[in-house]
Amino acid sequence: MGQLADAKARLAQAAAEEEQMRVKLGMSQKELKALETRWKEVEREAGEGARNLQAMKAEIEKCQRKIEACGWNAEMEQQRETALQNAKAELRQLTQVSASSHGTLRMVI
Repeated sequence: MGQLADAKARLAQAAAEEEQMRVKLGMSQKELKALETRWKEVEREAGEGARNLQAMKAEIEKCQRKIEACGWNAEMEQQRETALQNAKAELRQLTQVSASSHGTLRMVI
């Protein structure tokens, strides 16, 4: 009789463990399904990102060709920037000379 009771106890424990494992399996399956859904979403986003990147690269190349066609280069840009700075400096200098000469005229008058 002791062996039968012991076997029933082990059976009950095994049944409880089986139920716990079924619950864990169910939770794991739900988690797996959620992860698969997320994975598909990430794949879709990655595909969109790759397409957007290709489109942007094409647009950049198009802009670069337009820039090259108009004859622009970094050296020309630097020359124009230097010329603009020189013109501004000359304007400041002329403005100071003009202001100084007007001040002198006022003192004379």
